[in-house]
Amino acid sequence: MKRILFIIFLFLFILPYQLFPMLESYNTYQFIVGERSAGMGGAYTAIANDPTAIWYNPAGLANIRNNRINLSATTYSYLHKNQENFWQAKQTDGSYKGIPLEQTDLSIIPNSLIYSYNIDNRKDINQTISFGLIIPKQDDIKAGIEGRVVGTQSIDIKSVYNIHSRFYVAMIGYGIGINDKLNLGTSIGIGYYQGNGDSTITAYIDTTPNDLIVALYIESNIKMFALMSNIGLQYKINENNKLGLMYSLPAFRIDGEREEIQYEKNNITPANTKIIKKDKYINKLFPAIFYLGYGYEKKESFSIALDLSLHFTNEENPNKVINVRIGSEIYFNRDNIIRLGFFTDFSQKPDVKLSEDLKEKNDIFGLTASYSIAKNFVIIEENRKTENRLWTTIGIIYQLGKGEFNTYRFDENLTSSSTLEKQQFSRITLFIAESLLF
Repeated sequence: MKRILFIIFLFLFILPYQLFPMLESYNTYQFIVGERSAGMGGAYTAIANDPTAIWYNPAGLANIRNNRINLSATTYSYLHKNQENFWQAKQTDGSYKGIPLEQTDLSIIPNSLIYSYNIDNRKDINQTISFGLIIPKQDDIKAGIEGRVVGTQSIDIKSVYNIHSRFYVAMIGYGIGINDKLNLGTSIGIGYYQGNGDSTITAYIDTTPNDLIVALYIESNIKMFALMSNIGLQYKINENNKLGLMYSLPAFRIDGEREEIQYEKNNITPANTKIIKKDKYINKLFPAIFYLGYGYEKKESFSIALDLSLHFTNEENPNKVINVRIGSEIYFNRDNIIRLGFFTDFSQKPDVKLSEDLKEKNDIFGLTASYSIAKNFVIIEENRKTENRLWTTIGIIYQLGKGEFNTYRFDENLTSSSTLEKQQFSRITLFIAESLLF
């Protein structure tokens, strides 16, 4: 009977963890938004000069000397992830055979809408305020595990789950140019995360003499609000060389709630059971991050930028690496620009400890490329002539992840042991952005 209860525990508590695997993984995904910034791999701390500076370095808002709207949308995002030997069982020869878990994600994301308004434009000082809605993360993941393992135990398992998650950030930012060399800025935002998922699991396990048949349905819903803020500066060394610094304060949950409903039935205890879990929690969501950037810009000719970021983590999640972003842009002429970028997103965890919560460690490498074209037009209103420019950008982001995850092995006594397995996954994103200067 203890074996039966253990298997039920496995399905009730271990597999549902996969419903929201990225919820706490602040260090395994870079949020790249915007137009110029996305094309340059997010290397934007030192050279930010458009409304997306509200996200990358609010000091860059002081470079805006007109009113500007930035709209970017990720039109297509596809993720494929295959975890080989996700669920393993012991064979008669002592080896282990596993069943893979495959995940796919197809998303359409409205990435950002930001408006910048210049409130003071004098020779010795410039002030700009920005308002924006940013959607840095949106997933619609479908995943499944299906197979049969015959060894010391005969196991048939089929599981399908769906995850839908959205992360919205409403931000306000302010940038001021103290003089022709120094910009200062700050931004603050409220983030809202909403996630829901469901999982259907059926399994047959030959426990001899009491075979176990389990049918399980799980539904999870998570909602939370978080407070986010940044402070930054940009310093112009000379006409072409710039430095940028930004400190992202720790993001905290200011409210959160999780609800989980489970329906389970098996042939040992045939009655349907329903479990509802609710909890509220307030704690740190993301750590503080320090960004240091350098940029070289030759006006309407060539630019290159380098960013380094350091995560201020604790003993439980120690920082082991510095993340890197590199970007460049080349002007074919005043109205045609090509941009290229590279970024890393290393896990802050030095390893994956063998434990019961299926932890993962992933190092992600990304490449970006984009092409921008400008259209110039003039508006005459009440005998006042204004020149406007509309930039259209089309780009691509490719992410390759390599790492390992914590899985489980079951022996003839249905007792478990932990093991590490390697994994690889990729995500490709196509985006289009519009930016209007007026």
